[in-house]
Amino acid sequence: MTMKQLYEKQIEICQKNIAACNVPIILLGTIKVLSFFAIPLTYFIAYSKDFKLAITTAIALVFLLIFLIASKHQERYKLKEKTNQGLVNIHNMNLQRLDGSWNTFTDTGSEYVSYEHAYATDLDIVGKTSLYQMINSTHTYFGRKQLASDLLNPTYTIPEIEIRQQAIQEISNAYVENANIEYACSNVEHDVLFETLLQDMKEETSYFKHVSSYKALLVLRICTIIICFIAAFTHINYIVLLCALLLTLQLFIWLANHKKATSYTNLVKEVSSSLQAYVPMIQEIINMPYQASRLLEIQQELVRSKQAVRKLAAIASNVNQSQNALANFILNLFWLWDMKNANDLDLWKKQYSQHIDNCFSYIGEYETYLSFANLKRNVSKTCLPTLTKHTQVIQAIQIGHPLLTNASRVCNDFDLHDEIMIISGSNMSGKTTFLRTVGINMVLAKAGSFVVANKMTCPLVNIISSMRIADDLHAGISTFYAELQRIKKIIDLGHVDPYTCFFIDEIFRGTNSVDRLYGAKAVLKQLNQDKVIGFMTTHDLDVCTYEDTYPRIVNYSFNETYKNDEMYFDYKLRTGISKSTNAKFLLHKVGIIQTSE
Repeated sequence: MTMKQLYEKQIEICQKNIAACNVPIILLGTIKVLSFFAIPLTYFIAYSKDFKLAITTAIALVFLLIFLIASKHQERYKLKEKTNQGLVNIHNMNLQRLDGSWNTFTDTGSEYVSYEHAYATDLDIVGKTSLYQMINSTHTYFGRKQLASDLLNPTYTIPEIEIRQQAIQEISNAYVENANIEYACSNVEHDVLFETLLQDMKEETSYFKHVSSYKALLVLRICTIIICFIAAFTHINYIVLLCALLLTLQLFIWLANHKKATSYTNLVKEVSSSLQAYVPMIQEIINMPYQASRLLEIQQELVRSKQAVRKLAAIASNVNQSQNALANFILNLFWLWDMKNANDLDLWKKQYSQHIDNCFSYIGEYETYLSFANLKRNVSKTCLPTLTKHTQVIQAIQIGHPLLTNASRVCNDFDLHDEIMIISGSNMSGKTTFLRTVGINMVLAKAGSFVVANKMTCPLVNIISSMRIADDLHAGISTFYAELQRIKKIIDLGHVDPYTCFFIDEIFRGTNSVDRLYGAKAVLKQLNQDKVIGFMTTHDLDVCTYEDTYPRIVNYSFNETYKNDEMYFDYKLRTGISKSTNAKFLLHKVGIIQTSE
């Protein structure tokens, strides 16, 4: 079964489940309405027929019980309907990854875009139509942050990369189960405050400075409840008076402490819905029968942390009761609810606050594995690359660009041994796409992900590029000067660390051919001396002649063919200097000149 067939089959199953929920939801809704109106109707009939109050109340309670049971079952069907609709959305997103329409996904990671980054914008790592947008299956704050970090600042060692590869490989083979986990993650909302919450939980502050203060209030609350209970059934005057006095006292205590108590628990209240969503998500991950060592570590950490998350979610749910004004008043009047919640939070902080960080960061890590696994499922040629250290060798068989569709992707082979590759070719021949193909796959390799190739070996090196250069009117920087600054960063990095791979597209395009040739030679001389490896594209065939001057420079090219006044590209990388140009042909094609001779 192909992945497309699997996605479509899962969508069909979910749609059947949704359809099966429609009738019960409507039927139970009808029962709820009828039983709701039956309660006052029972009392009306009983009053007109002079029935006994006890019998009438018993009948009303039966209708109330029916209402509550119907409500519970209806919510269960609604949850099932919502879950299946969420799964349909996930399966449809994977279909979009297959057909190339993923550029409509709303989460582009645009907040992580930085033009100062070594390669982020040049290689389409984050932002609109980026790798992040295409593979992203993260939903939590920690997951999104971790995925961006893995793509923009991967600092893993080779042993760590191999461990990550095992985890991603295993997750990629369990699509249906992990679709359920992704849906559970998607229910987490507004958890951007979690990082603040975790820091707040670590602070050695507490609402009650002395345990005895809360114990005294606990005694007061218990006494109040007992006295009120007795007063309700005995109607003894002094008991009723004592009940009123105790309730008045608790009312004043609540009003005096309301602002402070709600302020203390407010952050927990803000993330209440997210905390509730984390509980089933954690259990889903724990239940998976994994073998990969890193996945087992994540599961073990979640087992240790789930009780802490569950208790914090319960506290948050209790705090959230204050949204109902009537319930909030009654709970505080009889049980000093706000102060009770503040004390519960104190107790939670003492027991769990120093041990919960890893739980959320591990969930974020798991989500990144879900994202990287999307490549294996939705790209036709993938493999787990071999990473090497202290070498300058890149080898790839059938390497392709992950952001192109399977139908349009053209793959290439190349072998770079401690060399600088100069790539020449005509306009639109595929030079820049090839640079991005190599660069984006090297980024994926450093993150421990699948790459788009049949086989790939690459070194663990710094990646830096100069491709999308733009002027800065506000800063008074021209395109040429902006490129000079970028090239200088590449050279400086090469001075510091020779284990660097650079990507330079159309070097010094913003100046005349004489200066471009002079500048290109100076740059290549520096990079050659520093023993870095890299790729440089050019239209200027004179730049290609430096192969004779510097033995580490090798020439490759892309070429086109012409037939019946049409131009054709095969986008295949070939050794040697380009043998064709197409500027005149294109000028003629668009009508700027009358002949292409």
